Amino acid sequence: ITIDSGGIGKSNELPYGDYLLKETKAPDGYQITKEIYPVKISKEAETVYVQVPNEKLKGTLKIIKKDSETQELLANAVFTVHRSEDNVQIGDPLVTGADGTISVELPYGNYYFKEVSFPSGYAPAKGNKYEVTLDAANISVEKEILNTKTKYALRLFKRDGNTGEYLAGAEFGLFKEGESPKAGDTPIQTFTTNANGSAVVFLDHAGNYDIYELKSPSGYQKNEQKYSVTVTDNEPTVEIVADNTKQLLNIDIHK
Repeated sequence: ITIDSGGIGKSNELPYGDYLLKETKAPDGYQITKEIYPVKISKEAETVYVQVPNEKLKGTLKIIKKDSETQELLANAVFTVHRSEDNVQIGDPLVTGADGTISVELPYGNYYFKEVSFPSGYAPAKGNKYEVTLDAANISVEKEILNTKTKYALRLFKRDGNTGEYLAGAEFGLFKEGESPKAGDTPIQTFTTNANGSAVVFLDHAGNYDIYELKSPSGYQKNEQKYSVTVTDNEPTVEIVADNTKQLLNIDIHK
């Protein structure tokens, strides 16, 4: 029995009796199933339907994170993996361990991954996307991603504008000077304030940047202000304070 392009195969007419159905060749890119399916023919003109699932063949992607100068293996770099065809993220973010590596098993196909969080004290890795193809010729793929230590950094503090309380969970985007989320530009990187209401961003070079709030803390209005910063060799670290106002609720009482 050979399966057609619609995923259906049909046998010739068979005499009454008990049969075993076994897959002898899987579709390209799929694992052959080892299961054997019993089939019983006991009625005239009876059609018995059998569903035979197949799993895609899988390969392994291994990401190795290193210091570009010392070749030291770096922990706590965070990556996301996406399907190339529709940009959908596959699974949870991947975090390099103490050995500077992380591995993930994926079905054959085309993917890309990107670094979304960098080891403390390091600038973002060059390039936004790293393309990967897993197939019969590339069952196991290793990608070495290098980061460079930097002296340039931004420290942002998020506060309640009235109480001065520091706020966690505010998401910001760091943009090239003149770019913005309203224009549809892609940030150099995004970052979120921690439990102490602060976030540190490391930069690979001095220059002029614009910062916008992308998501406000829960219960607060979004801050639409642009924060323009300049980082230089004379002032390699810049601090910013961004305030938010609580959302106001209108309550109507009818008696």
